[in-house]
Amino acid sequence: MPNAARNTGSSRPAPSARGGGEKTFAALFAPYSKTFKILLIAAIMLLPALRAIPALAGDTAFVDVARVIDASLPGKAGQRYIDGVKADLDAEREKFKKSLGGVADNDPRLAQKDAQLTARYREEYSRVTGLLMGELKRVTSSWLKTNKRGFTAVLPAGMALAVAHESDVNADILRLFNAVTIDFAKR
Repeated sequence: MPNAARNTGSSRPAPSARGGGEKTFAALFAPYSKTFKILLIAAIMLLPALRAIPALAGDTAFVDVARVIDASLPGKAGQRYIDGVKADLDAEREKFKKSLGGVADNDPRLAQKDAQLTARYREEYSRVTGLLMGELKRVTSSWLKTNKRGFTAVLPAGMALAVAHESDVNADILRLFNAVTIDFAKR
C-alpha cells in the first residue's frame, strides 16, 4: 500500500459537483502572479465607483492653472515683481562681496549670505505664488457660482488625462482673472 498514499492524480482541480468540467474561481487565476491577482481584485472593487465618473465629468470644468496664471495680467505682474526681487538680492550679494574685500566665491561668509538670500527669495516667491493662487481660487469660485453651463466643480486640468473642449473654461477664468489687481509689494 505504499503507492496508495501517494497522489498520482492530475494537478488540475476536480470537476465541480454540477457535472461539467468547469474550474473553481480560485483555479481560474492560479497561473497568474500574486500582484496581478491583487490588481484584478482592486479593479473589480473599484467598478462601482467608476460608474459615477461620467456623471461627475459632465458637471466638472477644468482650468489649466499654469497657463492661465502665465497668460494673465496678475501673473505677468507677479513675474515682474519676482524678477525685481531677484535683481535686488543679486545686487545685495555683490555689495556684500565687495565689502569683504574681494574674497573668493567659496568663502564661508559669502556662502552664509547666499543661503540667507536664497531663503528670502524662496519666501517671496512662495508669498507671490500664494497671492496669485488665492486670487485665482476666489475668481474661479465666483465664476462657478454664476456660470450658466451647469458646472458644479472646477478642477486643475493637470488632474485629467484628457478634457473635452466643452469642459475647458480657461478663457472664462482668464478674462475674470485679468480684471484682478494684486499689490505684491504690500505685506
